[in-house]
Amino acid sequence: MYPFRPGAINNGKCSELGVYYVVYQVYSAISLGLIPPILMSAFGFLAYYNMKKLHLRVRAIGNNGDHNGGIHRHDRDLLLMVLTEVVVYVLTATPYPFILLEIAVTNYMCVVKSAERVEIENFLNSITLTLFYLTNGSPFYTYFAVSKAFRKDCKTLFMRWRNRVIRPLTMNQIPRARQLQI
Repeated sequence: MYPFRPGAINNGKCSELGVYYVVYQVYSAISLGLIPPILMSAFGFLAYYNMKKLHLRVRAIGNNGDHNGGIHRHDRDLLLMVLTEVVVYVLTATPYPFILLEIAVTNYMCVVKSAERVEIENFLNSITLTLFYLTNGSPFYTYFAVSKAFRKDCKTLFMRWRNRVIRPLTMNQIPRARQLQI
């Protein structure tokens, strides 16, 4: 029998115990709560830096012959979409692994918890898990809220779909039978 099993039956309930569970929670805190936000922030900053560098190197000439060295609207929308996604990820995904880590460490240290504390931990776990799931569904809505070009492309795509799928159905419907007049 192993003294530190990752799952065990404790007081008639299935629970996670032992050092393996703590190690797993540390791993998930690092892989979900630290590495993605750090990488997303670093690459977002590099995208911003490269965009500025590109627009300083290649300057567009306007209609009246003057140089326009600013960031183009399309590039600005893309950058804003990336930075918004980083912020949303950090706000929604980062708390979950740390709540799990706190629960795992206090269980491993055999801290005696009151029923109220267990309820609070379960509530926080549910809230942060829901936020973590929202992370995967939020890019469409954040892009839609932030970028005018994305909204325009979505509208165009919807209109094409409507014209291709809905319109043929309404035009090809069988008309009501008319009485033949002889």
